[in-house]
Amino acid sequence: MVRTVSTSVDFLATAGVGSWLEADLTVDRIGRRAVFTSCRVTSGDTVVARATAVLMRG
Repeated sequence: MVRTVSTSVDFLATAGVGSWLEADLTVDRIGRRAVFTSCRVTSGDTVVARATAVLMRG
């Protein structure tokens, strides 16, 4: 089981209706109890959003 400690999303640009969006998720670090992740959302060559999350294991 994991619990969300924090999440943050920065919306950087717009994507047109019907645009293909691609999310690239990275696990940045795994600690004893916490997992730190980040994500980039792109539409073509444009980064439209980035996000981070800290999850608590256990």
